[in-house]
Amino acid sequence: DFMKNTFTFIALSLLLTACTATPNDTAIRRQMVGVWSLDSRPSKVVENKSDGTIVVSINGVETARGTWRVENGYIIEGPSDASSQTRLAQTETNKVLSVSSEKAVLMSIDGHTQLIFHKQGISGN
Repeated sequence: DFMKNTFTFIALSLLLTACTATPNDTAIRRQMVGVWSLDSRPSKVVENKSDGTIVVSINGVETARGTWRVENGYIIEGPSDASSQTRLAQTETNKVLSVSSEKAVLMSIDGHTQLIFHKQGISGN
């Protein structure tokens, strides 16, 4: 009986451990959909769309467009395959430190710069 309970506990622990990796990225992705402004540069607005596209605007003028995804706790933004005059020039990868329905804190790839974003309004996407 003890062995049966121990085995069940270990199997359940392994199952829970295996399941935690994917929902984190899924949860981050769900929270990151919407329109965000960068605290250090409020005129810069980033819209992460639910279809995986990203639109960057400064002072209301679109300056870049590309794709975004979440992978292993990192948000990865880069150019799309479609040719566009406002295409993102390069891929940017930032570690997601925390994200809620109104605030996201990212660590830039250099490991020193925290990027703090606040969600604009409430997006239904």
